[in-house]
Amino acid sequence: MKQKLSKLLLRLAEKLYPTCEAKPSYEAKEIAIAVAITKKNIRQYRGSCSKNTSYRKGVSDMTRIQKGNNHSHIFEAIEKNGLIEDVVYLKGGERVVESRLKVYVRKEEE
Repeated sequence: MKQKLSKLLLRLAEKLYPTCEAKPSYEAKEIAIAVAITKKNIRQYRGSCSKNTSYRKGVSDMTRIQKGNNHSHIFEAIEKNGLIEDVVYLKGGERVVESRLKVYVRKEEE
């Protein structure tokens, strides 16, 4: 209903004032990058470290390293503004490190 009303008002404005331009509208979206850390990756990491590295320590180290990698792939200037959120969760037996970026994008006209 709101879209129909806004389109009607835009058409009316164009008839009254033909040189007017409609400003694009924006909506909030998120840009995300996610990388799964598999058990194989953790075993390889533990093998490259000292033999005393526990599985839990390997997971926490891999999570920390992956967060750093995710942040380096997204612009540092945006990170400084506090627009990135980090989420770590288990999905299908794999630990997933996800970084989300809040942005506004132009809505597509229908």
